[in-house]
Amino acid sequence: MRAFFLLILFVGLVADNHCQAGADDNTYPLYPYTIEYSKGMCSLKMMLDPGGPNSRPLEVDEALQYIRELDNLTREIPKLMVLVGFQEGGHDRQYPMWGPVNPKLKRPQDDSATDSLLYLMRTAASQYHTHCTVHVNMVEGYEESPLWQDFLDHGLICRNKDGSLVKIKHPTRPRYAINMRKAWDSGKTKELIDGLVEMLPVLKDSGVIYTDANHRFAPSPFDGITYNDQIAAYKAAIRYMKSAYGIDCIGEFGADNTSALYGFVPIGLSWSGGDPMKLAPYLSCGGNDNGPQLIPTLSDNGPHWLPLIKHLGQELQIFGHAEQMERGPTRDDPLSTFALNTLPFVFLNGKLRVSYDSVARIAVFSDGVKSFIDSKELLMITQNGKNLRVGGDVFIPEIWRTNPEIMAYSKNGYEAKNWDLPDDWSGVKSVDIYEVTKTGPRLLHGKVMVQNHQVQLTLKADQGQIIVAAATDVNSNPPRKPAGAATFVNIDADTHGTWKAKYGTDGYDIIGADHHLPSYATLSYIGTSDVTWSASTTEQKALQKPNAATDRVAASKQSQLHQIIDVSLNGGLQDLKKVSLYLLDWDNAGGGRQTLVDVLDANTGKLLDSRIINDYQNGKYLTYRVGGHIQIRLTRLLKENMGEVGPPSVSGVFFN
Repeated sequence: MRAFFLLILFVGLVADNHCQAGADDNTYPLYPYTIEYSKGMCSLKMMLDPGGPNSRPLEVDEALQYIRELDNLTREIPKLMVLVGFQEGGHDRQYPMWGPVNPKLKRPQDDSATDSLLYLMRTAASQYHTHCTVHVNMVEGYEESPLWQDFLDHGLICRNKDGSLVKIKHPTRPRYAINMRKAWDSGKTKELIDGLVEMLPVLKDSGVIYTDANHRFAPSPFDGITYNDQIAAYKAAIRYMKSAYGIDCIGEFGADNTSALYGFVPIGLSWSGGDPMKLAPYLSCGGNDNGPQLIPTLSDNGPHWLPLIKHLGQELQIFGHAEQMERGPTRDDPLSTFALNTLPFVFLNGKLRVSYDSVARIAVFSDGVKSFIDSKELLMITQNGKNLRVGGDVFIPEIWRTNPEIMAYSKNGYEAKNWDLPDDWSGVKSVDIYEVTKTGPRLLHGKVMVQNHQVQLTLKADQGQIIVAAATDVNSNPPRKPAGAATFVNIDADTHGTWKAKYGTDGYDIIGADHHLPSYATLSYIGTSDVTWSASTTEQKALQKPNAATDRVAASKQSQLHQIIDVSLNGGLQDLKKVSLYLLDWDNAGGGRQTLVDVLDANTGKLLDSRIINDYQNGKYLTYRVGGHIQIRLTRLLKENMGEVGPPSVSGVFFN
């Protein structure tokens, strides 16, 4: 069922140097993740039962109807739905217990409430491109929980210096901080995880568990448990989910809120900070801006909280975001939320982030894309000068669809407005226009002629339309065929810059010097700029110049956040050649570069290989066997706790 996502489950992650985190041996980062969170609608919450004796639970069939309608409105984009209040008692009622399934959810035709919940989760995945996970809590406990006395007796509730229990503010009833350090050490947290997966094995298919309130890491001074001890225990639990079951942990907040979660929690449903030019969206992304938040201090002297006063509405608009839609079926604007937030979010995440000027309020992406706020305070997205968004009007390609398709949406409506078609639609002479509805696309106009590479649209307020080449089957979205193949061969840290006897027998590109590509290969760079450290040197770590006996060059292709090396070889997927990169950290930038190297299929985006390369001040070669068309993505990977590093850098590409 994971075909609906470009899912990656432990695909060959090998770190050149693993970063460790204390006694719990937390390998960092827990990447690749099971889901590509930046490519879908992954910030959805559905309230199955708000909790309380008089609460009305959402019926399973009612929930599925909403999921089906949302799938139609969002054109089958991959979705991740967090089911809140799935457990007995409803939402926020019986933590730290994570079950059993709420008996109110049982359908008459099922044997148990668990069967009904499994039916909901499996049907959503198999029919409506929606993987479901459940909402649990590792950091808070309630007195009404059946596990309360057990946790209390075993000292698993945080205590102040005087021995009193650490309370967490709640509007209606008391709740208390869980001593995660002791809960993990005692095996209790592992029991909760094992029990949840045993009860709902479908979680191994969705590959995700949501843990709430992951910003409330209260220390326990009475026990000598610090804030950092709590974080380490939380990371240990996350790592166990990954190693035992291949499950990611997502949370209320991601790495943007507390740097300790960078590389462990790939997405937060709330988005509360973080430099977008330091956080690649496929490593860390988030949902909407909840305004001022409470965040824990890094002090170990007690559970002190500080208001997060930074508002990120501007950055959220410019880079897009995945809205929570927390109220689920009670929302009356899912199309608006999707078209104005998630659609730009997914489109922009499909590009490289080249630069961002927060003062000028403009972000530049690869492929000629810009997102900015203009002098009239309108949010704009353009590509090669063509408008994709003007305020509340969008005309954005749906990049997850195999057949080229554009969604148009207007918040207020307009008449007879011309939109430029993308450059790759140059051969399209006429289009079909459909209305986006809860029941699926409805044909409005067939074979509308394209004039001057433009299409003219009229939209009502809060109306969505999809535009396809005439005669396109809008209900067909077949999987993309792979274009490339790649397997990792080795890392060479011994040859340094003396490559002539070992690399490049078929061809090469020496940055800052010369290139000679083989006839079977094309090579290009995306999102890079050239940097020359030394045009002439004899240092051994610098690459030999192709036409010089002793002279060498130290130069590179660099990027602030990430870059792509596009390699296309003739002969198809089975005709393999060796392709080698030379990574050089000549200036030891930022105290040493740390680079995530991902090899992707150029057509499907599937991750073929992933590894972390650091300590390459003297140069390292990475060699792959490659066939067809692949892209090698180099990403600046911050150190654990978001420590600074230098930008990605490549100094040469070689073909054998």
